[in-house]
Amino acid sequence: MFFGKYTAHIEILRNNIIYHQYFLLLPHCLCLDKSIKDFFAKDFNMESANSKVSSLVSCSADMIKRLKYEEM
Repeated sequence: MFFGKYTAHIEILRNNIIYHQYFLLLPHCLCLDKSIKDFFAKDFNMESANSKVSSLVSCSADMIKRLKYEEM
């Protein structure tokens, strides 16, 4: 149960093989609410993998600040 709650993973397709990359969820990441998820789903450029990464990086500092505020 611990690892199910405090870790996440992404799937990476390389040479037609799916790899799972696991990572730790920091405590403030557990405060991710529906409004942040909706913002990401609605307002981010999802046309290509590069545009997704660029959109996420450009807003990541603000999202982290908001998550830390929600944690407090």
